[in-house]
Amino acid sequence: MLPASGQQPGEQVLLLEELPQLPDVGISVPENDFLVALKWYSRGDYEAAWRTLEPLAQEGDARSQWLLGTLYQHGLGLAPSAQDAAIWYERAAQQGVAEAQEALAFLYATGSGLSRNIPRAFEWYEKAARQGNPQAQFALAFLLAATLENDDVSEEVHSWYRQAAEQGHLLAQYNLATLYINEPQWRNETEAARWYESAARQGYCRAQYNLALLYSQGLGIERSEERALYWYERAAQQGEPAAMNNLGAIYANGFYGVEKDLVKAYVYFHRAAAAAHERARINRNALLEQLESEALLDAQRILQQHDHVSCR
Repeated sequence: MLPASGQQPGEQVLLLEELPQLPDVGISVPENDFLVALKWYSRGDYEAAWRTLEPLAQEGDARSQWLLGTLYQHGLGLAPSAQDAAIWYERAAQQGVAEAQEALAFLYATGSGLSRNIPRAFEWYEKAARQGNPQAQFALAFLLAATLENDDVSEEVHSWYRQAAEQGHLLAQYNLATLYINEPQWRNETEAARWYESAARQGYCRAQYNLALLYSQGLGIERSEERALYWYERAAQQGEPAAMNNLGAIYANGFYGVEKDLVKAYVYFHRAAAAAHERARINRNALLEQLESEALLDAQRILQQHDHVSCR
């Protein structure tokens, strides 16, 4: 019998900065002026957006300052400049724009355009988080957890993850679920299953794999081989190595009511091994001894048709 992967859900992860969604804040200039810039931004004409935003930002409009900082940070329509982004984010942040506060905190946390300053990152993340910004809530929880002096996850970490998760933040949902599985003082398998499923339905491959594990063991959710198989397959489609290894074991042994299929098992093991999954490499090599030459050729043909994807 070829073994599946270990059955412990994954570690917490940190989301990198992405292009922001537009804030809902007050403005101090005629609305049409900002909406013109917003129109260009939405259409991808960032140079035109910059030409419209720059005078508005100079006049002190907070939203324009924030969006101008976004153009500079990501090099949209002009040369990227973290230093200029920091200047405009700071001005908008001081006027209370939560998205600018979160973006400024990110620059302090990563040392982009500013000297790295974790206390300042905390300060701005907290300001944005208290305004309900889910990315700031997530990042604040993550940084707080990383700076704990002991292994106990605080109520504050749990609260910020929870607030971001309830707003649909994918990785907050994942980390909250992982907290409910891994942290003894917060152990709650039902809540873990709930939040893994929320993240899984948003397409997050690691959540899909962990949800499959819970379904396979009946932890916090009614045991269902059918649902476990479904989520293993969804995760494997996105290149999740442990999910591919477990599917290999399922098809190699005929588990979960599936027909035994050594070719399919080899394909899953090989793809997982190519993603540096050590157990899958061992399983693939063991399976080689059972495959006839024609079956191995079939497996190789299938592998040639697969694009390499990686679960992130």
